[in-house]
Amino acid sequence: RKAARAGRPARFEPAQRAALMASLKAGALAAGYGTDVWTLKRVGRLLREQTGIRYSESGVWHVLSRLGFSCQRPRGPGA
Repeated sequence: RKAARAGRPARFEPAQRAALMASLKAGALAAGYGTDVWTLKRVGRLLREQTGIRYSESGVWHVLSRLGFSCQRPRGPGA
């Protein structure tokens, strides 16, 4: 038998998922950042603002993975 996990279980509602997807697709510039690059820290802040749930960076990574996002390195000048 597995031990229970510590912490609050995530309750990520479909409406919250849709709002997050829309914000991510709009880009980091639209969210008020100086560059159009999403970092785990920025997405974590966005999640906290939209859902009230605080995620660790690894938790943010898992949320993004479940939504179909992957890690991309920026290319070009200023990257």
